[in-house]
Amino acid sequence: TALWIAESQMLSETSKILARDIDFLPLKSYDNIIEGNALTLDWNTICPASELSYIIGNPPFVGYAYQSKEQKDDLSKLGKDLGKNIDYVAGWYYKAAQLMQGTSIRAALVSTNSITQGEQVAAVWKPLYDRFYHIPSVDGCMCI
Repeated sequence: TALWIAESQMLSETSKILARDIDFLPLKSYDNIIEGNALTLDWNTICPASELSYIIGNPPFVGYAYQSKEQKDDLSKLGKDLGKNIDYVAGWYYKAAQLMQGTSIRAALVSTNSITQGEQVAAVWKPLYDRFYHIPSVDGCMCI
């Protein structure tokens, strides 16, 4: 979205300077963008695992104390094995691990460092490890 906004602003300003219309940047429009709650949607119906190599995302960061009732409900519906009082971003790790299970898909998710510290470690990573597979640490980073 930011690229389209920047493109529109750039075109408007450049057109004024050149006193003529100019072409758009070569941004590609996609008609397969899905709007919805990523923690309640079935990711495999949106993009089948057989068509994926990577899952890349920037999920919302909301600590447990700041989550709405709906956000807490989203996390509790994911799996009974997930710990209590976890950051909202942990739901994306769970969904990614679920979709990746038994495949060669890799994931890279931007997240807060809080899910690798203190009580979050056991509440987030142990259930993922136990339910899905071993998650190695590479150079101090959690990679799934």
